[in-house]
Amino acid sequence: MRPILATQQLQRAINAPAQNDRRCLVDACFGIRGAERRCGWFDNPATGKWTLYDAERAWQIMFSGAGGKPVQGMNKIPDLTRGEYVHTFAIHGYACACMEVDTHEESITRIHAVRQLPLSRCDKDPAIKYFLSTE
Repeated sequence: MRPILATQQLQRAINAPAQNDRRCLVDACFGIRGAERRCGWFDNPATGKWTLYDAERAWQIMFSGAGGKPVQGMNKIPDLTRGEYVHTFAIHGYACACMEVDTHEESITRIHAVRQLPLSRCDKDPAIKYFLSTE
């Protein structure tokens, strides 16, 4: 199993207690046995397309061109528009988030938990600045 990757700033953010997050208990949201913690820009640029950009790479979650089959746990994604969210087109956009996931090669194969973070957490992280330069 690969080590869990997260930059120091994001790691501190996810270890901080969630404020007003009643659906997320510490051991239910993070610390899933065998899952990897991935933090970065969580992008939904088009219908049926989801990608997480972290310090290691762009992780495909769902891609409509490949049949658009959702990965297990898509229902764990909260309504990102209720938190800090950048609208890019219609209902599409991106947010900053940490996720507990299973991966295979360059894809996320299962989502265990998602925690949205303030945009400033990702914006200040030099390891994931590349995402903003590709908009």
